[in-house]
Amino acid sequence: MHWEFVDGNTAISATTRKRIRSHVARGKNAGRRLTRPSRLSKAHGEPPTYIRIPALLQSHETNEDQEIVCDIKRPITSGLIFPVEMEPQTRDIAHKVVEASRHLLRTIHLINGRLAGANSTSDDTVAAVVGMVHYERHQGQFGRALIHTRGLRQMADLRGGVLKLGCELARKVFLCDMECSFQLGCAPLFSIEEVDAVTFSTGEFELRRIAATPEAGPCDLNTCLATLLRHGRDLALVYNAIGAGQQPKLTYYAHFDLVLSFGYRLLKFSPLQGPRPASHLDDVLHLGLIIFLCTFIRRLDRGIADNNLLARLLGSVAEKVETDRGTQEALLWALLVGTASIFQRDIPEWLTAKAATLIQSLGLATWEDTLGLLHRYPWVNALHNEPARGLWHRVAPSYDTWLLN
Repeated sequence: MHWEFVDGNTAISATTRKRIRSHVARGKNAGRRLTRPSRLSKAHGEPPTYIRIPALLQSHETNEDQEIVCDIKRPITSGLIFPVEMEPQTRDIAHKVVEASRHLLRTIHLINGRLAGANSTSDDTVAAVVGMVHYERHQGQFGRALIHTRGLRQMADLRGGVLKLGCELARKVFLCDMECSFQLGCAPLFSIEEVDAVTFSTGEFELRRIAATPEAGPCDLNTCLATLLRHGRDLALVYNAIGAGQQPKLTYYAHFDLVLSFGYRLLKFSPLQGPRPASHLDDVLHLGLIIFLCTFIRRLDRGIADNNLLARLLGSVAEKVETDRGTQEALLWALLVGTASIFQRDIPEWLTAKAATLIQSLGLATWEDTLGLLHRYPWVNALHNEPARGLWHRVAPSYDTWLLN
């Protein structure tokens, strides 16, 4: 032990006092391990409502050397500082966004750690990435969702194919892939053959439980689209039978098997950013079938995501003037289906105006007449009737006015 000398004639600083205490305790505590409460545990303890701070106040009423202690209320905040004053409600929303961002960054950090580990393609890791993609879908961040879905494609390939993931995980991956394709217009990352290998048996069984009555489709319709239209009508028939109490509700797996099988066949016909069909009727029906299917694709809060690309494409085909009755009927069906689907939250003015024009042009005097026309196409009463009827009553002329004209 070395010796140190302290000058006792001068003021002893805090540093010197600390060195003296350390020097004295060195011999007494030699070989012993000191256990102190960690700072981390203290940080997570309940914060006191008030804290006491020393304040040196000089006034003619107090002595100069007297230490005064003041009680002040402790501000408990997230530490977020805004450059301008905000309303309390807006500030609360901003704080929630900061908190959500923190959890998202933590999630990404944990997933990256898994991907760098030995079990980078395990079911747990795949499920973690799937959960993150579904959260991004919920937030409308489909560009990021597509990037991570590509990662899921690579993970599935490393596992030896998507079937190695198990049916439940595979369904969730397919749903992410399909909605990214609908939202961004790109081709899907997985094939219809891969989807059928998981969903074909259940979906085909459910469709065959009800004998669909053949319906005559519009004339001059593309052969492939005619098959898709019949597929959509059969799908609607299943859900209408459930709504009428004629058959039990579908299981979780059966529902998604029907949705995924139909969606991938629509994408196989043409992705939204691919070349559009030359026929106006084919274009309208393809867009309408995708809009119909979007009614069944829900976010985490059970809402339906807006789709700007699909809305823009439908608006573009709606601008074309067609005198053909079959095309007018198909377009009116697509517009009214949209009120319960991608236009559920906000119906644009152009859609309202076009629907009014088509109703008058087709001579639909009552809602019952319109509903009879709509049932020639995929239409689920429990989902589509109420919003479509609301729009119809807003834009259609009254029956008395109709008779006078």
